Amino acid sequence: MGEVPSIIKNRVHMFLLVLVLAAGAAFRFYGLGIQSLWNDELSSWSQSSYGSLAEVINKGARPDVHPPGYHILLYFVERYVGDSEAALRFPSAVAGVFSILVIFLLGRRLYS
Repeated sequence: MGEVPSIIKNRVHMFLLVLVLAAGAAFRFYGLGIQSLWNDELSSWSQSSYGSLAEVINKGARPDVHPPGYHILLYFVERYVGDSEAALRFPSAVAGVFSILVIFLLGRRLYS
């Protein structure tokens, strides 16, 4: 019979995307500071907690096999936000929520 107008279809898609993003954010941000730091989180904290950015790069990131961007980001988080469990996990939580949006956009581009 009649086809669903594209404006309504787009609004439904946007509503569902916002709903999934909100659920993803709720799951990701809930309890960030409840547990103590795990082994890999302690390693990242250790490699980013030097006194200066140059030390973070030379002593923390250079001997490691991973790119230094995350350690540099954690260095600034520690300096301006703090080094609590929640503060150290916050950048990863934001990246996790942002990845939901990126996967949606990639799926829309590949599969219309």
